[in-house]
Amino acid sequence: MLELVRDEAPLTERTVRKVHSLVMKGQESGSAEAYRGPNVMAAGTEFRYPDHLHWAELMAGFVAWWETPSSIHPVLWAAEAHVRFVTIHPFQDGNGRVGRLLLNLALLRHGYPIAVIPVERRAEYIASLERVQKLGDRQHFDAIVLDAVEASLRETLELCASAVGAVASAELRAWLGV
Repeated sequence: MLELVRDEAPLTERTVRKVHSLVMKGQESGSAEAYRGPNVMAAGTEFRYPDHLHWAELMAGFVAWWETPSSIHPVLWAAEAHVRFVTIHPFQDGNGRVGRLLLNLALLRHGYPIAVIPVERRAEYIASLERVQKLGDRQHFDAIVLDAVEASLRETLELCASAVGAVASAELRAWLGV
């Protein structure tokens, strides 16, 4: 994953499959890197993922979209990348994990820290993702991603402030509450 961030090599379907293989490493499933066959619905929802016959077209479209320059704010673009990928849902298992890795790859490539969705917000995250998929309403999902990025930024700054201690400006210490 670090090589992807550092090299800024183009994202390809092969790269996405390799990331999936890493996510699935050590799992009993023999589906690493293989697109799923049967059509499925999102667990606990009424959302039906795209038909498996459209993988080539959908993944080619996703990769082309990823590689197209955008004027969208980088954090919102990363959130959109996640939504697009998990909505395609190309693998039998691991789509959410791969989607969150792609979200973080996008953030890191734009100079942002990773976004970790807290386990306490998992149900809210899934509900907001379903709302985007069904209704196109991104507001709550984007807010969850923005909150996660902000939390990472604050944690990073707090670590920096603790490292520099008294040397940190009064303004930085006040902002951080230290």
